[in-house]
Amino acid sequence: MWSFKLMLVMLVIESLEMGLNTISKAAMSRGMSNFVFVVYSNTFAIPFLLLSCLLFHRRKTPPPLTTSILCRIFVLGLISCSIQMFMYVGIRYSSPTLASAMTDLVPAFTFILAIITRVNKIRKKNPKCDSLLWKRWSVKNRIEFGGQVTY
Repeated sequence: MWSFKLMLVMLVIESLEMGLNTISKAAMSRGMSNFVFVVYSNTFAIPFLLLSCLLFHRRKTPPPLTTSILCRIFVLGLISCSIQMFMYVGIRYSSPTLASAMTDLVPAFTFILAIITRVNKIRKKNPKCDSLLWKRWSVKNRIEFGGQVTY
């Protein structure tokens, strides 16, 4: 039952992301700036993030905010906005189908970077490792069995 709910959530997220790519292509082909679209999308995301903070509030006290943590949050936000800008510039010059296909590669790149930085270790003799790798890849592949939706 849990895997079905997980697949359903991933299917909804992929559908919303393809819809966002299509809407962004339509808006930018009519003259909307990339900067304005990034500001609008981040502004609309704030209520959802605040709602999730209120719903999933943790009971224990959070660690103190140091300058190091604040600098990391700032750099992460700067990188995130830059990536959004590059994505919308790419959508402006190509199609939303290509953007959806590229976003499907993010888990693969994340996994490869996790192996390179030794966050995840592959133990060939451990059957749990093989099943974990299979679960990570198969859930994503089950959702995209039919391929990308073209517009």
